[in-house]
Amino acid sequence: MTSKAPSAYFGKGRVEALADGIFATVMTILVLSLVVPTITGANASESLQADLYGLLPNLFVYVFTFIFLGMLWIGHQNSLSHITKLDLRTLWLNIFLLLSIGLIPFSTALLGGYPLQALAEATYAINGLATSSLFNILWHYPRMIRLAHEEPDREFVKRRTRVLIVGPVVFSVAIIFAFISTYASLALIVFAAIFYLLLGSRYAH
Repeated sequence: MTSKAPSAYFGKGRVEALADGIFATVMTILVLSLVVPTITGANASESLQADLYGLLPNLFVYVFTFIFLGMLWIGHQNSLSHITKLDLRTLWLNIFLLLSIGLIPFSTALLGGYPLQALAEATYAINGLATSSLFNILWHYPRMIRLAHEEPDREFVKRRTRVLIVGPVVFSVAIIFAFISTYASLALIVFAAIFYLLLGSRYAH
């Protein structure tokens, strides 16, 4: 089989720099979903208390989304560290993954602003499904075409593969449940963040 010319491959340094910039920007923009209340008129203290209480859904969604993004960043760094060379298809996979990650502030603000609304939950879950699916592809594709290190620990690869597939499965079910039970759908979305925080970190390195 004829190997590709060296020009067909790309260095990882600039790819990692782009990813770090996107993640940093998204994680910063995410906080913009928390808008400081504007209080006018009498009973300012009571009005502020009520408005802050109304921000709790936004705060809740912000926290577990930030955690989810943090785990994605750790996992993304790990995935790139296993890759020895980057071809054009891998670059585009990475770009589409970053595109999906860039939409997370929008889906987060939508879910925080309209909690327990089927369309808001479905939008967030679709964003999560796209992101986690592309993440899985970026993990598998370089191995399929031998652009990644040969892992000495095959059991680690199997376990990490099983952990990564949880995201697409959970978010797919959450999309369906958004139109059946919004509480169940929200619980699944939260479960995905907690799962990757508690279990996913074991296979991030």
